Amino acid sequence: MIWILIAAAVCAVDAAAKFFVNRDRADGSVLYLAGGRISIGRLINRAGAFGTFKEHPAFIRIGSLLAFLLSCAALCAAVIKKDDAVKKAGLAMIAGGGLGNLAERLGKGGVTDFLRFHIGSRKLENYVFNPADLFIFLGTILTMAAMLKDKGKKL
Repeated sequence: MIWILIAAAVCAVDAAAKFFVNRDRADGSVLYLAGGRISIGRLINRAGAFGTFKEHPAFIRIGSLLAFLLSCAALCAAVIKKDDAVKKAGLAMIAGGGLGNLAERLGKGGVTDFLRFHIGSRKLENYVFNPADLFIFLGTILTMAAMLKDKGKKL
C-alpha cells in the first residue's frame, strides 16, 4: 500500500535528519544555508508545538500518541472510502510526521528541532522546526485542499 510507504518514508527522512543534527550540531554550532535564510542549530523541545504545555510532559506524550492514532484512523478511513489521492497523501504525511515526533518524544522525552527560517519575519525566526513538523504542515494543507475540492463538487 503506497500510503503506508509514504508515511514510512516521511518518518525515515525525519529520523535521518535528526540523527545527523544530533551528531553534528550537538555542540551548539549553527550552520547557515541559502544565503543565511535557513539556519540549522539543534534544540531539544520538551514542550508541545511553539513551546506549549512545557510543564505537562505526560499530557504532551499522550496528546502526541492520540494525534498519531487519529491520523492513522483518518488515513484508513480515506483508503476504505477511496478518497482523493491528494487527501490520502496528505494524511500519510501527517501520520509519518506524527510518528517521527512521537517516537523521539517517547524515546528521548522531547523532539529535536533544528530548522529556523530567516525570511523577513522576526516572529517566524523565533520558531524552530524539524522535517516532521514541515510534513505535518504540508500534509494538512493537502488534506484541506482535497476536502475543499470535494465539498465544491457536492454543491
